[in-house]
Amino acid sequence: MAVPAVPFAWVVCGAAQPFLQVIYDVEVPRIAFGRVCLIGDAAFVVRPHAAAGTARAAVDAWSLAGALKRHGDVGAALADGESGQLALGQQLLERTRRISHRSQVDCNWVAGDPELIFGLHGPGA
Repeated sequence: MAVPAVPFAWVVCGAAQPFLQVIYDVEVPRIAFGRVCLIGDAAFVVRPHAAAGTARAAVDAWSLAGALKRHGDVGAALADGESGQLALGQQLLERTRRISHRSQVDCNWVAGDPELIFGLHGPGA
């Protein structure tokens, strides 16, 4: 049973100028374009429910650095890393969608639930 959010209603109704923060998901089909690539939030904008934005950008940069060391050629390095970074972004996007649905729609968020762990990778990773 949902508990009425009376204190929250008081805050909203008492605000001189209430506002809404719209949150969008953005997923791209490609991140590598010749010698240019998208990393971090430029490649995938995900809901903040996993608190993984900084980690995502760092992993993208480390992955790119490793690919550049292996290949020496920018175009080849970007092509090499694209599929892995796309898969990671898609996995994070789907997980944040599940977390947000559970916490905002189903309202079955339980403290300590391993499915709801913050971070770039899911539980156990």
